[in-house]
Amino acid sequence: MRQDLLNLQAQFLQHRPDGTADRLIEKAVIQGHVRIHESADRTFIYHIGAKSLFEAMGEEDNRNRRWRRPYSVKVKLMGLDFVLAHPEHRYLATETEKLEFFVGTLGLKREWLPLRIYRSRDGRTQTTRYFVDKFPLFLSGASSAPAPVVTFCYVDGNLGKPAGFDTHLLEYISLFGRLESVQVVYVSTDQRRFAKAERIFRRLCGTLAAKSARVPSDPDLGRLLGHFRARVLLERRETACFDKQQLDRLRDELREFRGPEHEELYQIWREHGDGPCFVECKV
Repeated sequence: MRQDLLNLQAQFLQHRPDGTADRLIEKAVIQGHVRIHESADRTFIYHIGAKSLFEAMGEEDNRNRRWRRPYSVKVKLMGLDFVLAHPEHRYLATETEKLEFFVGTLGLKREWLPLRIYRSRDGRTQTTRYFVDKFPLFLSGASSAPAPVVTFCYVDGNLGKPAGFDTHLLEYISLFGRLESVQVVYVSTDQRRFAKAERIFRRLCGTLAAKSARVPSDPDLGRLLGHFRARVLLERRETACFDKQQLDRLRDELREFRGPEHEELYQIWREHGDGPCFVECKV
């Protein structure tokens, strides 16, 4: 794993492998900036988690500082492989860069973006984060073009049928409908999943796009998904963390979002949950 990492780094930087990169990794490990985790088949994973390094990048609150479970690590490495294999693209790597492009450059509302709300344990405060999946997202075309092609990747590290792709598309469908040119790339190591992934894409983006267009622009799909998450907690009788204001809002939303269209979207969301070879499907 270590030699693979060094070779990829050398290829990405376009210079021959030498001892410089090796010494840099050793120094980072000794100083505690990088931790080594042993995985299956004697694979070693090097995790950068030093707060000082993320602060230097202006990303001190980046959740990548935390160690993840093996599946999450696998997905992140697959995403890294995709980026290293396609260095010609203009990637939006951080939440800040994505917000600057979609909100600042394109003038879109934040509510149209895929978001997730994190509440404190006491329920008194909440934080809204965008593009929490952190899958590769890049722009194609000339940098001066008014509307470049926006490509969204979904990295699937599961074995068997595509996992979570339905819900991922549901979370992004509101944003897809507001862009002039969109591409979705399904990333997997198993080519047998591609046909199924394409059918999922065509089914959801063919039916949900039409349904989303009939939903009033305010509230939009981002707010609707927030309601779905709160509704699940209500149905599970897990509302102890809700304050009076949140309960009142949930009660109002239950009236606002009733009806067959919203119920069908809710059941699809409930069924599929949250969550290199490539197949490309164009919107």
